[in-house]
Amino acid sequence: MSSPCRVRRSWRLVASGLALLALPGCRELEGFSTAAGEVYRGSIVSADDVRTGFDADGDTVDDVFAAGTTMELTLRFEEFQTDNVARLTTSDGLLADAPLLSIGPLWHDTLSGLTFPAGRLRSGMYWVRASAAAPPELANREILAVLSLMNDGSVEVRLISGTDRLYGLFRLRKESTD
Repeated sequence: MSSPCRVRRSWRLVASGLALLALPGCRELEGFSTAAGEVYRGSIVSADDVRTGFDADGDTVDDVFAAGTTMELTLRFEEFQTDNVARLTTSDGLLADAPLLSIGPLWHDTLSGLTFPAGRLRSGMYWVRASAAAPPELANREILAVLSLMNDGSVEVRLISGTDRLYGLFRLRKESTD
């Protein structure tokens, strides 16, 4: 007759194996990398509840993250935990071929396993530095970027800076640059 401890261990092994099967495979995620001549491209979600722009010149019109702002991203999935994972450019000049900067200690913390619902296969948090050409209040400043790889092959990027200062959600799809 089996001991209760041995049965519990067996169930734990079965549960662990099932959990591993539920994780997306590396091959599946490698398809997110962009090749030469490819880029992820898309617009900011313009709904005010997920977009807080920045009015640099006081004319009550957002100069950064205005409705219609676009983003381009190149992605190297195999570098997901490094500073080489992606480069971002926004049409408003906030970002100009800016690398996503890995938060080294994060990858050794349980926070790196943070998951989000609604079709996100994998997400990561990074810093990205605003360009020198951005408005003075934002120029060369580090902004939190959350990169999410989606079930449908698209990518979401959220950029967050300060309380109620800057928040933008971009939905991007892979396109040819040719």
